[in-house]
Amino acid sequence: MVIMARVATSKNVRSGPCTCSSQATSPARETCPRHGPRSAMSKQRKKRGQARRKPDAEDDDDAEYRERCTKSRKKSQPHMPDPAESFIAEVEEMTKKIQQTYFESSYVPVQLGMIDFFRASRECRDLIYRHLLVPPSKSITFPDPNAQPATNATKPRVRTSILLLNSQVYREATKILYGETTFIAAHPSHLFLPNGLQGLRRRTTKFINHLSFIKQGTVVDLCMENSQTIYTPIWKTILDYPGFLSLKKLTIRREVLRPAKLDLVRSQELTACQEEGEEEDVDPTTVYNEDRMVVETAAMLAFKAASRGLIFDGLDYVQEEEQRMDAGGALLVANVVEVCLTKEDASEDSLGAENLETALTDMLFSGDHPELGDPDKAYRRYLKRCGHD
Repeated sequence: MVIMARVATSKNVRSGPCTCSSQATSPARETCPRHGPRSAMSKQRKKRGQARRKPDAEDDDDAEYRERCTKSRKKSQPHMPDPAESFIAEVEEMTKKIQQTYFESSYVPVQLGMIDFFRASRECRDLIYRHLLVPPSKSITFPDPNAQPATNATKPRVRTSILLLNSQVYREATKILYGETTFIAAHPSHLFLPNGLQGLRRRTTKFINHLSFIKQGTVVDLCMENSQTIYTPIWKTILDYPGFLSLKKLTIRREVLRPAKLDLVRSQELTACQEEGEEEDVDPTTVYNEDRMVVETAAMLAFKAASRGLIFDGLDYVQEEEQRMDAGGALLVANVVEVCLTKEDASEDSLGAENLETALTDMLFSGDHPELGDPDKAYRRYLKRCGHD
């Protein structure tokens, strides 16, 4: 029996030296790598490459840590472009260069030559007139002899020499120059002072579409103004130059300046006047706010112009606000009011028509213009002249 236990078949033979005793009577050792049983051999330590450990909590933590490290390394590594993408990008860039080279080699510049100006279309000539004669601001300001040089008008950048070419160019160009430019002056008489155009002339006034009367100053400069003093010279100029009866726009603007540090509330408390033995406070804000005066002037001009066939359809409030400005280091506040009479076939239900109707009724029924007669009859005459029976 002992001999049978020591005999090992080829199936059970293991590699490695035998640790059994050389004596025939010695039983086979269980730890012998050659003759030991399989159960004993399975308990021996395997090589590092063949070992498989069961996962536990520590192994899971290690695996999670290694995975995070791997992801962080992937993020930090720069993106390596795909060879196919690089090849496509190179082909596209090469195609663009070939197209650009072909365009440059095949492009033939247009040779400049002489053109017949008078055989060109009227639209083409108008573009040239507009480029030479209409300033970028589309306005020309005439100088005020009483203004300081710092605030005086500058010479407009217009090339009027083209007007001397011939009579045809003069007729065509003057319509562009005077029809598409706003002429600005502080007083109507300033419109005829030299300012690059040598002043307006009687034969050119019929081409003008827009007149603007703008004046800026302090309370002392503008204290003597009222609606009558503003209206009278403007209406007299229109009567003297009937070409102005074809106006499409007439603008009136006033800018009253005051120091920004002026406290109007405190000034109202300190300002008072004595009238019939009673002391009444005077509101100083009315001194700087000339909205009512400007609107009333526009209403009077619209009423008088209707008697000469110039029918304005609306009254637009262009600007009505306070503006801050820097005048030589001194901070000033300007009370600005600007209104514009328009003649653009405005419908009766438009805002401009409503503003004009309100301004006319306020002016007529205020009682400040007895020379116009009965307010109700005067308003009816105005409506009849405008074609409203």
